[in-house]
Amino acid sequence: MNFVFKPSFVFCLIVSCAFSVTAQRTATRSDGTQVTLFSDGTWEYASAITLPENPTVLDSPSFTGNTLNIEGHEARNVELVRYSRKKRGLNDLNYWIHSNGLTLNGIQDVPRYLKKRGRLPRGTPMTYKGEPLLHFFEDSTYRTLVYGDYLNNGVYLVVTSAAYDSILYSWDLSNYTYAPLTDTAELFFTKQGPRWVQIVENKMYVCFAHRTYARSSGGQNGYLICYDLTTGKIIWETEPLHCNSNNFTLHNGIIYCGYGFTKEDDFLILIDPKTGNLIDRYKVKTQVEHVAVKDNKVYVRSYWSDYIYEIR
Repeated sequence: MNFVFKPSFVFCLIVSCAFSVTAQRTATRSDGTQVTLFSDGTWEYASAITLPENPTVLDSPSFTGNTLNIEGHEARNVELVRYSRKKRGLNDLNYWIHSNGLTLNGIQDVPRYLKKRGRLPRGTPMTYKGEPLLHFFEDSTYRTLVYGDYLNNGVYLVVTSAAYDSILYSWDLSNYTYAPLTDTAELFFTKQGPRWVQIVENKMYVCFAHRTYARSSGGQNGYLICYDLTTGKIIWETEPLHCNSNNFTLHNGIIYCGYGFTKEDDFLILIDPKTGNLIDRYKVKTQVEHVAVKDNKVYVRSYWSDYIYEIR
């Protein structure tokens, strides 16, 4: 149905009173009907794609690792040489990205992003089956949406076309919420969900982790999983304690990610994207938060320091 915008005192009053920094607004027209508007200054009517009623439940992971041994395959091996390390501020992610000319193809923690006046593409569904949009990822082919609560419990994962003109896949991640060895006294803190998603050549790579110490889930925390995008079936899983960084990046045959937490050991980690096997790891002072690769250099943003490594 097409709506015709008719300004009214009732409409303007409700919008101004209800204003907060989000991607879309619900407003009441003078005839009492509810409409959704884009809040980007145009106040045009918004239409979001319709998400599937029944997402496919993904099979449970092993939580212990299930890597591949491919006959004749040799993982790409590189040496990283530290180029620089400097102390960083606590809230300088955007500065780190822009000053180094980097790109991150995703938004982790959408609610916080919107509060800082960030904008999502028009038509992005902000909720799914009662769960708010938590993470958003996009590239030239796909948009990937993760819905769940703030404590990293991504419950649903939806993959759409880049133009939002079709829903390609929708998955229920309920089998991933708690590892088998999770301490029942720690359930509030040990909900596991996607930290980052990247789709490359019909494979979907997802980092799963919870936010507290690994001992709270019996060490079954922080792992990468590779899926067949078409079927949703698991191709490989890394062993635990390999990835809980806020993002990872696949570059030239290597996945760069990080694992660590407060009193746990902290590493920059290199993974073979074909098998899930560990290629190498490099000790860092504090937990790796973000990783990017540019011009044969690996940029690492850890909790207290920014590193740059040369790839050799």
